[in-house]
Amino acid sequence: MSAISSSSMQILWNGVPTQKFKPKRGIRQGCLLSPYLFVLCMEWLGHFIRTEIETKNWAPIRLSRIGPSGSYLFFANDLVIFCKAQLDQARLLDNTLTQFCEISGHKISVRKSNIFFSKNTEADVRNQIN
Repeated sequence: MSAISSSSMQILWNGVPTQKFKPKRGIRQGCLLSPYLFVLCMEWLGHFIRTEIETKNWAPIRLSRIGPSGSYLFFANDLVIFCKAQLDQARLLDNTLTQFCEISGHKISVRKSNIFFSKNTEADVRNQIN
């Protein structure tokens, strides 16, 4: 932990180094711990989603008629979350992500986030969820 909490940084500003400072949060880009910390955090999010599935609140999707159902994919530093295109499912997703962010301290970048719908999803459902 001291490798994270005791580090200091310095920025080149117009070719001139600034004074050193200690970061208040986050981990340096390229830190070897980053992938492991991501996996640990996403394990908690996966736990939240699995709990909702087990209580029959979350409805995972099937990628084909006879294929297995899926609710999320976590990889590298990205994630894809699947649920049915229903307003109650969208609210549950929002509540789950809000709870996860409150507990973990993570923030979701809306600018980097997207919602994708099946071509079979009706326009009014898309508009309600968006």
